[in-house]
Amino acid sequence: MMRIANVLFCIIMLVSPGASAEPDNHLRAGRLNREGLAQLEKGNFGPALKLFSRAAGLDPGKKYLYNNMAVAYIKMERYSEAEKKLRICLAMDGKYVRAMSNLAVVLFYQRRYSEAYRYYRMSKESDPGYTAGRFSRGRVIKKLRLMKKDSPADGEIQKILDHLESGKSRSDFP
Repeated sequence: MMRIANVLFCIIMLVSPGASAEPDNHLRAGRLNREGLAQLEKGNFGPALKLFSRAAGLDPGKKYLYNNMAVAYIKMERYSEAEKKLRICLAMDGKYVRAMSNLAVVLFYQRRYSEAYRYYRMSKESDPGYTAGRFSRGRVIKKLRLMKKDSPADGEIQKILDHLESGKSRSDFP
């Protein structure tokens, strides 16, 4: 009797209107995200962004999809769009370290240095290991030198460079 009930249940599930051979939105979003990451890795930022956006349309509650969109925007130097996506991530999870550290980068490139430093500190407080691996004094100095070449009159960049290169900067910055 139990066997017949199990067979009937399986048949009902297979022919019911809600059943589908198509994976659910969560699975499709995961596949699109993986495809987007592969495109990002290849340097195809526009196609990656489209894939992440489609994935977020299917599974809008996944913060990492918005973070991935932000990374694509960062790679395309579209910082205001990246900031919007990162703010969505942080609205979903205020302690999401990847979004905090990416927002620090975005704000840095927008020359909003105080805000960038604040998000760097928040990131470090949330996950010191991740943040130490993501930010290094040498890497920041290198980026600042490039920015200085593009904007030689920007005194703020020079102040930050002087501070970092003097070795007197806070011990909280690796």
